[in-house]
Amino acid sequence: MARGIPIEVSMTAERHRLVRERSRISVEIDLIDEWCQALHPKYFTSPQSDSPEIDGIEFDVHLTEGTLFENSTVRLEMVIPDGYPSEIPRIYVPGLVYPQHYNSKAHMYRDRNDDIHMCIFFPEDWTEDHTLAGMMIRSTIWINKYVEFKRTGVWPGKGQAHCSRCGNRVCEC
Repeated sequence: MARGIPIEVSMTAERHRLVRERSRISVEIDLIDEWCQALHPKYFTSPQSDSPEIDGIEFDVHLTEGTLFENSTVRLEMVIPDGYPSEIPRIYVPGLVYPQHYNSKAHMYRDRNDDIHMCIFFPEDWTEDHTLAGMMIRSTIWINKYVEFKRTGVWPGKGQAHCSRCGNRVCEC
């Protein structure tokens, strides 16, 4: 079982068998269709991509409290890396203005292009049992926690501490 996401959207032994028969992305799309329809997913490919596979998913998250955004629904963008499922996808919040400096308490990372994406899992905690549907579900929790964090300055609920310098898990710094 993939730690941190519901078993219903984890890659089980049966789903791994289906991947061998079909493809990883077809099994993933089935999970998204079953568990994430309310997020209105739209699949996209990069204009420079030669692959028939998808490069990412845009989806909508309804906020429980909408004070940071114009609307109560926010559009997120998950980018699937070339090394997926061995590499963790990144989820961005297009249009959200982030602080200029890194804030380890906000559970986010800067990528090589200086764009900020959500910290849903530490990269070393990602396994091939995690799924895109699981990331989508976890991102709905993250964005609602971020709204609360911006309001209070305190990240609500559980979270693993990040180093204030590098963003890694504190014990690994």
